[in-house]
Amino acid sequence: MPGCLPEVHGSGLPHPRPAQRMSLSLRRVPKRTLPARLPARQRSWQPSPADLQTARAAVLPLVSVNYTRQYLPAWACWLYYMHYMSTDMIWQLRSTGSNDTERLGEQLGNLMSPPAVLELRSDLGGGKTTLTRGLARGLGSLNKVASPTFTLNKIYKAKNLEIHHFDFYRLTNPGLVSDQLEESLQNSRVITVVEWSDIVRGVLPDNKLTIEFKPVADNSDERLIEIKYPRSQAKLIEQLRAKLEQVEP
Repeated sequence: MPGCLPEVHGSGLPHPRPAQRMSLSLRRVPKRTLPARLPARQRSWQPSPADLQTARAAVLPLVSVNYTRQYLPAWACWLYYMHYMSTDMIWQLRSTGSNDTERLGEQLGNLMSPPAVLELRSDLGGGKTTLTRGLARGLGSLNKVASPTFTLNKIYKAKNLEIHHFDFYRLTNPGLVSDQLEESLQNSRVITVVEWSDIVRGVLPDNKLTIEFKPVADNSDERLIEIKYPRSQAKLIEQLRAKLEQVEP
């Protein structure tokens, strides 16, 4: 019988006996050789804020999990990279008014080429439409730019490209507009600008630029502008920084 070994009994007849199964068990490692910090799932306590701060500081120079695992054992990767941590880079600058914000958009438009995605974040009246107006001018569009809050999306035409401007402020469910957004993202001739993007963030690609406008407490006209970008967009941001630092005639 397959999988059995014959065993001869007093009767002289072979009697089948189930074959022995080999069980594999991990050798217990002496306690003193275990790492000082194991993943939280392997022991009862939760990481403290100090532990997370240590992990966050260590992840900055690393690029990805794959890069990390070339040098570290699997159990140690969590100490240096956590999947919810972003590897995006951040550049902050200050706008003293709408002219500065529009100029930033125009210089960015001079450098961008489709396909590209720009996510704009701020409170109402924070400067999103102002930056989009400069962006359209920098891309060569002559269309009038206005907030698409009521129309949900607008299209501005420029030479050899289009700017698709979406606003999800009034929506609790993206519905058909989300389908239109996906079509825009797949179009190689479109630069997509998205406002109030929380309900469609899962649709946006990882290589997007995110520009957030934060109010300044002592001046209602000023904004702290935070540009978050992936490493793939680092060259673009360096060129933008150089353009903004040039002295205007």
